[in-house]
Amino acid sequence: MNRCNNYLLIKKKDTFSTKPIVAWIFILLFTVFIVISTNLIVQYQPMKFDITSSDHTPVIGKTEQNEFDDNEDQVSNSRNSVRKSVRGSFATWGMWDPELIDMDDPNGKTIYAGYKPYTLQFMVDDMDAFENVSAVKIDIVDELFGTCEWNRTASRMYGHNTTTNSRSTTTRTYGTAGFYKISPDFGYLDFNITFGWAGPDTQGKHSWKVTVIQNETFNLSVTFEFEYNVVRSLQFTGTLDVDGEVNEDLQENDWVRSNENITWSGLKVKYSGSPIIVPPLDQCRIILSDDHGNTWTDSAEYGKYIQITSQTGDHTDVNPNYVFDITGLAMLNLIETIPFVLSVDGDGVYFYDVSPTPGQWQTTQLVKCSIIVADNLTSGVDQDSVEFNFSTNGGKAWQGWYKPKIVQNGSIVEYYKEINFPDGDSSQNLIRWRGQDNVRNKYTLSKKYSVPVDTTKLMFKNPQPPVDELQYSSLITCSIELSDVTSGVDGGTIQYSTLFSGFINWSSWKSLPVTVNKTTIKSAVQIDFNYGEYNYIKWRAKDVAGNGYYESTPYQLRITHETPDVTLIYPNPSSIINEITPLFEWIDTYVLLQPVTYTFEYWTDPGTDDDNDGVPDNRASKKTIKNNYTIEVPLEYGTKYYWRIVSEAQNKYGDSIFESPIRNFTVNTFEQIHPMYRFDAALRSKDKIEIKPTQSKTIEFIIFNKGNRDDTYILELFMNATWEGHIEINKNITVNANSESTQEITIIVPESIEFKKYSIKVKITSLGAIGLNQTPAVDTIQLDIEIIKEQKSTAFKLEDMIWYITAIVVIIGVIMIVFVVRAKLKIKRFQESFVKPSRLVKGVEVEYQPEHSKAIDMRMKGKENIPRRPT
Repeated sequence: MNRCNNYLLIKKKDTFSTKPIVAWIFILLFTVFIVISTNLIVQYQPMKFDITSSDHTPVIGKTEQNEFDDNEDQVSNSRNSVRKSVRGSFATWGMWDPELIDMDDPNGKTIYAGYKPYTLQFMVDDMDAFENVSAVKIDIVDELFGTCEWNRTASRMYGHNTTTNSRSTTTRTYGTAGFYKISPDFGYLDFNITFGWAGPDTQGKHSWKVTVIQNETFNLSVTFEFEYNVVRSLQFTGTLDVDGEVNEDLQENDWVRSNENITWSGLKVKYSGSPIIVPPLDQCRIILSDDHGNTWTDSAEYGKYIQITSQTGDHTDVNPNYVFDITGLAMLNLIETIPFVLSVDGDGVYFYDVSPTPGQWQTTQLVKCSIIVADNLTSGVDQDSVEFNFSTNGGKAWQGWYKPKIVQNGSIVEYYKEINFPDGDSSQNLIRWRGQDNVRNKYTLSKKYSVPVDTTKLMFKNPQPPVDELQYSSLITCSIELSDVTSGVDGGTIQYSTLFSGFINWSSWKSLPVTVNKTTIKSAVQIDFNYGEYNYIKWRAKDVAGNGYYESTPYQLRITHETPDVTLIYPNPSSIINEITPLFEWIDTYVLLQPVTYTFEYWTDPGTDDDNDGVPDNRASKKTIKNNYTIEVPLEYGTKYYWRIVSEAQNKYGDSIFESPIRNFTVNTFEQIHPMYRFDAALRSKDKIEIKPTQSKTIEFIIFNKGNRDDTYILELFMNATWEGHIEINKNITVNANSESTQEITIIVPESIEFKKYSIKVKITSLGAIGLNQTPAVDTIQLDIEIIKEQKSTAFKLEDMIWYITAIVVIIGVIMIVFVVRAKLKIKRFQESFVKPSRLVKGVEVEYQPEHSKAIDMRMKGKENIPRRPT
């Protein structure tokens, strides 16, 4: 016995199993059992018959075979005669007993055109004979019908339908046919005929021709007569009810407004002679039309009374006609139409004869306002609807609508109301009216009519010369301002009257050549008065509203021979001065009047000048009793000024005021331009200054002085860190007018400097601006400085290379040792995982795996004996 210590990998072959075959046999037997049982159950079920046909309701009648035996004792003699004739004719085909059924009231023999299909029915009790029939055709001899055919192949055919051209319509009778099998030996052959609308109403007997075709080779035709009435005519029933939006229960020729919804109800269409039967919706629709071509269709449910809502047009029509008609296949069979006439008032009311005339001034605040309201058409004005409202602020706000009073004058109605208006012009006081006609078209609003009112007095103001001012010449120009804030001053009515010293009576009124009408008018006249203190003038005028003359109070004029004067000394006229606090000087020749007070006045621009004397009203002034004045608030550089002197004195006639001429001057301008950098080429391309220790850097900057005087600048230095002996700078720099000066900053970096970023700021202040009490010009230049280190040498050394190589060799050796050890461990675990066989198995393939370096490959196949491994 050989021993083998190698591990064996055994592969066992699949063995055959009989369990699946048994399971499949069991399933097959069970299925056969179910099928056989089901067939047996179905075989013993009671037989059922299909009594329906597609698209048709089953015929209601007998359903069992024994009930269709030939028991002629159970039918009438008339039916027996028909049955015998049919049997004699159609016995070959198993058809007999034709009957026209499903007819309607009132006598059960009435047919309504288009209402529903009526059935001609044949019984079939011999299916073998009926198999020889290939087609049956039906023709109604006295109807425009065509042919309705039952065909065994096609099962069903349609007869002729409808042809419509405008309102000329040919409506033929049409039908469908079908065979309905009730049992294996019995059934019905039905022809369902719907009668058309063509032709008149008919009654009495009607002939029906039946043609039977056998295999398209033999035809048999038989004519039957049935007694019935055909109704095709239609008529309206009910009572028409017409309601408008404004007024209900409208009658013919009543007025309605334009675009008003009108509701029509209370009618429906029925077949003539029948109280209840109405045509189907697909055959007949009630329509309402007017003589403008508009139509509306009934929207009520089928069989209910109509519900139509029409709308009058946006036009005005005295007699628009509305007509009820029908549309659809039955539209030619309506034997009546219902006309109805309404009148449409599409226009609202209008206004005329407004009083007072718009824009005409009223001299009383209680104003009677009236208007006439009329309607173009005959629906008339709804008097209760006429109202008015008014505004006293130009239409920004309106008083509520009010009812006016009414005055009837024949067919003309006038509306009026007395309204209390305040004073105001034509743009402020407004009134408007509104009203409706009797059909209540929407309110018509009138225009806005102006009612200007002026009850205020005309005002006189600003007389010239002033009453308390002494005059030094007898020839004086006297003026006055006349003002009326509402209607304005009537310029053509301005007049004046005078009274001289020594005279007792006033002069007659004298007119002035003024033709304009304005709210404010300045009127002037030159008069030669007497010397003295009792000279007077007065004025009068009317306003535009016509309130009559308004007269001013008398104005006094005092006249003396003395003539003072004031002469300005400094500043000279139109001169340019450099001081901003100059000394103003003047002299006067007015020595007769004492004491004298002077008022110094100055300004920079004209500003407002209400009195038109060339001197602004908002000027600055300072009183003084001297002949000079030093200004307290410094003047502005580069500014033009105006000034004058006003002197005040007294004499026996009263106070006197003297005004010097106006003089102007300009304060000199002081300008400067702030400094800027000047870098060398290397510094221009960088954002900061880089300096190494022990190095120095010089930076230039320029100070520009474009003013018209020399100036001195203070230079101050600021730094965020300090080191010794590193910066040099000149503290005070003088720059001439309209010139520039270049300055330098030298930076020296010590060796022991801390390596970081530094900033240097140079502050530059103008001394000249400070000396002139002007806000000093200040600017700052900032320099960013970065101290950079010396870089170390990067030369390659041989000893560094030896160290690098040694480290790499050691790392590679360690990696290889780890790899070899891990490989051996994997091989050992792989060998130990194989199964060691305990015996030899016949019929099994055994595969020996070599152990380590031995190469043994032993295969045992077939039925050879393999020695067992010793236990």
